[in-house]
Amino acid sequence: MKVLLYSIPAALLLFTGCAEQKSEVYANFLMPPKEIKNVNDVKNIQIDVNKIRINGLSKNAKKDVANMIKGKLSALVYKEQFLDVSDDILGKSLKNFRKESKNYHGYGKFYTDNPTTSKLKVDVNINIKKTTGKQRVVTKLVSQSYGVKMVGKKYPRPVAVKSGRPSVSNVTNNVPFIQYVATADLDIKLYNSHNKVVYTKSFPNLSLTKKLGGSSKSVVELPTDLSIVSELLTNKLREVVFDLSPHNESRKLVINEKGNPTVVALMKATAFSESANRLDDVISKQETAIETEKKELKLKFEESLKKAKDQKAKDSLTKSYNEKVKSLYKPLTADYENMGILNEILGDLETANYYYGEAVNADSANKLAKLSIQRVNNTLDKQKHLNGIKAKSNYKNKENKDR
Repeated sequence: MKVLLYSIPAALLLFTGCAEQKSEVYANFLMPPKEIKNVNDVKNIQIDVNKIRINGLSKNAKKDVANMIKGKLSALVYKEQFLDVSDDILGKSLKNFRKESKNYHGYGKFYTDNPTTSKLKVDVNINIKKTTGKQRVVTKLVSQSYGVKMVGKKYPRPVAVKSGRPSVSNVTNNVPFIQYVATADLDIKLYNSHNKVVYTKSFPNLSLTKKLGGSSKSVVELPTDLSIVSELLTNKLREVVFDLSPHNESRKLVINEKGNPTVVALMKATAFSESANRLDDVISKQETAIETEKKELKLKFEESLKKAKDQKAKDSLTKSYNEKVKSLYKPLTADYENMGILNEILGDLETANYYYGEAVNADSANKLAKLSIQRVNNTLDKQKHLNGIKAKSNYKNKENKDR
């Protein structure tokens, strides 16, 4: 029996599934960047919305959209708390620091004797088409007549009862609507501190359609130009950040409902440490009982082996014995798998891998446990790579008095 470790690493956050998916639990792991290998070469990022072309928006939209993209990227990078992002990297002169750009997003004005930064350049082409009109909407109205009936002998009380059949009528209205169709082409380039392109990504033909009124069931306020562009681009900007920076990834794990019912209930209630402690006891007792059965089987097997007439009979007895021993562990596969899930949630991936392996050994048909072994091994490899990454900035942050 392996020893369980229940300490939770700082990089790990725990989540549980929503009420509709009670058999799901979630773990959030810190993972290395998907594309950038040398994080130190790009650890201090300046964001430049280099080229922006807009159709269908107000005159001031260019500046607003540029600031929104820059602020959104800054916020996403800053949220991961691994790379530095700044509006301006300044020299050592505090005089320059105080005079610098008023376009400040709140994620850092830095100064250093020898500024070295990477530059993330963004090119975007946005088109928004807004159409208005009226749409014929048919509403079905159902009315039902009710009468009153007194019930109860000792203390009569009135209750409503249906009177006749319900009447159905259709009402037609011309309902005003407004529809926005937004399209965009987004191109990203990252230059390292030596002005060499180390990353490019393009998102052509992005599209978003929003309809309010008419037959639409959504009841919200009219969106602003910025909110439409933000909704169109945010997920793609998040992909870029995941490519460039170590980041948190959420992982869904499905509880094996065939496991110990008390433990399954505790897991659904997110009592993970208590679940692991209880399941450890359950597995230990089952394994002890199996060891007793194995000894009895072995005695019978050895007696039968002595009576075997030839090698063929011995081979048959040996095969039968091995199958019986293996079948003893089969009922444990669900508990082994759940113990693997618990250790994965609690951050002990090595022990999780052990129990997933035991689940497969107990029942080779346990496909989810096999997939879990692959997933954990992949995570372990990535986290070994992540441990070798260091990206600590030597920049000093100064308060912006004009903020």
